[in-house]
Amino acid sequence: MLKPSNNIDKELKKVQDKGITNSKNKIIVIVVAIAVTVFLGTTYALFSSDGVLTAYSSKVNKKVTVTVNSTNGTVNSLSGIILKDNEIKTSPNFSSTSDQGLYVQKDDTTKSINGKPTYYFRGNVTNNYVTFAGMTWRIVRINEDGTIRLISALQYDGGAYSGSANGSYESSSIKTKIDNWYNNLSTANQSLIATGVFCNDTTLTASSRLSSSPTFVCPTNAKTLNLKAGIISADELRYSGSAINANGNTFINNGWTWTMTMASSTRMYYIRDAGVWNDADGAIISKYRNYRYIINLNSDVTVTGGDGTSSNPFVVASNSLTSVSNTADYKVTQYFSAIPNSGYEYESLSCTNSQSASYDKATGKLMITPTKDTTCTVKFKKKRKQIYFKAKKKGTVVVSVSYKMKNGKTKKMRYKVKVIKTKAPTDLERSKKAFAIQNQYRKEKGVKELEWSDEIYEFCRYRLKTSGYDKHVNLANDMNAYFGGFAGYKNLLFSENMTTGATAKDAMESWKKSQKHYNNLLSERHVCGAIACYKDMWIAIFYDKDKSDFANWKSFQLKKITVKRYDSASNRYIAGSGFAYYEESKKNDTLKVDKIPSSEGKVVYLEIGKSYVFYERIVPDGYEKAKTVQITVEENGINEIVLNN
Repeated sequence: MLKPSNNIDKELKKVQDKGITNSKNKIIVIVVAIAVTVFLGTTYALFSSDGVLTAYSSKVNKKVTVTVNSTNGTVNSLSGIILKDNEIKTSPNFSSTSDQGLYVQKDDTTKSINGKPTYYFRGNVTNNYVTFAGMTWRIVRINEDGTIRLISALQYDGGAYSGSANGSYESSSIKTKIDNWYNNLSTANQSLIATGVFCNDTTLTASSRLSSSPTFVCPTNAKTLNLKAGIISADELRYSGSAINANGNTFINNGWTWTMTMASSTRMYYIRDAGVWNDADGAIISKYRNYRYIINLNSDVTVTGGDGTSSNPFVVASNSLTSVSNTADYKVTQYFSAIPNSGYEYESLSCTNSQSASYDKATGKLMITPTKDTTCTVKFKKKRKQIYFKAKKKGTVVVSVSYKMKNGKTKKMRYKVKVIKTKAPTDLERSKKAFAIQNQYRKEKGVKELEWSDEIYEFCRYRLKTSGYDKHVNLANDMNAYFGGFAGYKNLLFSENMTTGATAKDAMESWKKSQKHYNNLLSERHVCGAIACYKDMWIAIFYDKDKSDFANWKSFQLKKITVKRYDSASNRYIAGSGFAYYEESKKNDTLKVDKIPSSEGKVVYLEIGKSYVFYERIVPDGYEKAKTVQITVEENGINEIVLNN
């Protein structure tokens, strides 16, 4: 498919003159193996081509050999063994103390960073011991970035958390002790410790979530710290099986030690036996408590011995090792972890002597049930670059490829490519083509072009799949169903065009011919939006504010609050009050105004954990002005705000 051209410049000019590279209906794929050139002069290999893992049978004295071939990959990584040796469970019951094992939190951006999987041990498990830096540790979790979080098995002599009542870990006496310990580690041990994300939650909102909905994501306005070593959070303790102000079922179950989660203006949550506590006396910042170290090992550390039990903890080492010895028996299934690193992908698996084996690309697990002497080889290859472009017709074209190497230099190569593959445009491609035509209409009329919003596009698709070509009847209902409380929180208001047609051009011509639709798409009020198609239906949605309003909208933790107006003199709820509200200390940026239409009140949506101020700005005739109300929104707190004179 790829072949260098001899007379490149002439051929390139020829195909360009014919307009081959500028047409619309053929899409070809060129696979250009440029990664090798890009990485020239830089070694990323963890294993040489002869890096071998050898396991000797204790019974028959025969060997099973696993070779990690070529340029990259890790064998028997700590994370690989954790995932291999444990059944992975979901949906823990935070009101129960019976959960035990390895659980996963994933696909929820409010619970784990970017929704990536976090694997965590829960309950009084006995297979998560690690020896490192002359100390015994317990595995807390595999973090979202693949690093492995450990907590020291023992507690260490501490002191007061801080002399001041601000809950800041950065200024705490405990941080000083932990930093001194890390700085005294050997260079070799420090090299195995990754910088980790620690949450110093000083927002005083933890109690609203810990009972039933802890999170690995640091709350808004909390302090996110990037540290080499720190202490645990109250949320992590709840995930581990700790109960609140009571003994739970957790492997973190000895001593009285600090967390970095604030419980009140003068108290921190702390570990007490098998619980996480915030009692009025024991958690005071100035009280004496011990501490336990938290570190994050690099994602690719390997296991050189042990089985994770207290009597035989995992022993970890750098992934630069090329061989590890284990015990293996014939006819006993053996598991190995062979994981390609960044920039590489699985290519193939082969074994000698007709031995069968299997490799799971998703988990990096290699499984062998040896029946004879064998060498199994897992091969990885550098990922190839795919270049897509459009061609007018099948035939031969010349393509010039320019790319930047690791050393900063730019390299150009030309390829003669045979066009053999066609591809129909996707719905997204058709939609973006229509959006481009729409912006061209606006440009021709001197109107600012709209910004494309992925979030609005997904809502457009939802509209078409849910309600179809409904002539705008269900716009409000679909918006509230799709965005939930966020629609009320942001007071979302969309404009919309709808039509039917086979192509993007058909849809745009239809709207251009309709004066109302044409006026809508040319409106200077609109700032962003999207167009979507589904079958023969088309929809365009316009939004008059910046698309940043939708950033991380799914992660907002909102609560529905009813605002009412009560008159003490007449002892009844009244209508007609105009009110305003804003986030405390952020009045200029967050001020909103509204009106109470009836005695039933007005529904608003507020963020859990934030504090708000409500005041009456328009007083109904004949009544005294209501007093200002200040609240902090809690998940299990009040559902009603009453403005009362």
